[in-house]
Amino acid sequence: MISRRQMIQGGGLLGMTLLLGGCGILKKIFKPP
Repeated sequence: MISRRQMIQGGGLLGMTLLLGGCGILKKIFKPP
């Protein structure tokens, strides 16, 4: 069984990786000087 706490922790981890990945993609697109 997956507890609510594990779901929240997993969602937070997924959110963080998506956030970091999104930042990396944005940097590649805009290429700041």
